[in-house]
Amino acid sequence: MSYPTWPGSLPQCPLAATNNEKPEDNTISTKIPAGEDKIRKRYTGVSTMFNVGFYFTSAEIDTFDSFYNNTLGGTLRFHWAHPRTQQPSLCRIRSVREVGAKDGEYFPVKFTLEVLLS
Repeated sequence: MSYPTWPGSLPQCPLAATNNEKPEDNTISTKIPAGEDKIRKRYTGVSTMFNVGFYFTSAEIDTFDSFYNNTLGGTLRFHWAHPRTQQPSLCRIRSVREVGAKDGEYFPVKFTLEVLLS
């Protein structure tokens, strides 16, 4: 399947101060009647969640909203550079964007990004 790409007219790298990386927990624990719990892997691999932030102009917010609502339909995957490694990755937006108060000509915008296994 062919996936869309993050719009070239939007900033390509999230702000470093807002970029928090958290891999999905990949373990499951089973209680054992006697002795320590058994812990094993749940999956062969896991996706990674990022809380990302940008400064967008009003026009860039409109571009982002159009990409999210019209191109992705709020659910589709898309190609983008991994926020930390900058390697090509398959991603999905996992939360609706939040827009803060205007700072000059820019608005702080944040959302949760899921980097999927390739």
